[in-house]
Amino acid sequence: MPADYSRTKQPIYAVTADYSKNTGAVEYIAHLILTNNRVVAIGKAIQGSGSGAINHPDQKFWRESAKTLTVVLGKATPAATVRDIVRVEIDCTLLPCEGTGGCTTSVSALMKAVGYDGLSVRVFSHRNESAPRPGYLPSRYYDFTVGARNEVLQAARVDTGGWSWAA
Repeated sequence: MPADYSRTKQPIYAVTADYSKNTGAVEYIAHLILTNNRVVAIGKAIQGSGSGAINHPDQKFWRESAKTLTVVLGKATPAATVRDIVRVEIDCTLLPCEGTGGCTTSVSALMKAVGYDGLSVRVFSHRNESAPRPGYLPSRYYDFTVGARNEVLQAARVDTGGWSWAA
């Protein structure tokens, strides 16, 4: 299991602060994390609660909102190259769904299709994913690599750690 993780608040916090309070639609956004504390949104946030995984915001983001890696690197100030990439961070209300055609495996393929193949990804859920327990961080995260085999992606999804915003 990954260790508990504390994230810095800015600039992602400003975009995602209400994700844990959302009890209706699921919200989703991804950012490219670069060296020298640079953060660039990969696309506009998406929310929804569509029936079937193909309509979930996870998949809709990568099909409809995400910009290619080349475009996102060009938005960084100063401009960035692939060598500057630390990882992709995804923030969502809930962890991706599992199963055949589920977002756990489909998102990796969609990311690969828009140029993010081989990159490290850290997925953060904001809503309490389990019953509160003393010493337990209810918001979960996990790591995966874009393009990994489905069984590797599924194993990564199960191996979660807790996280919170840094003070």
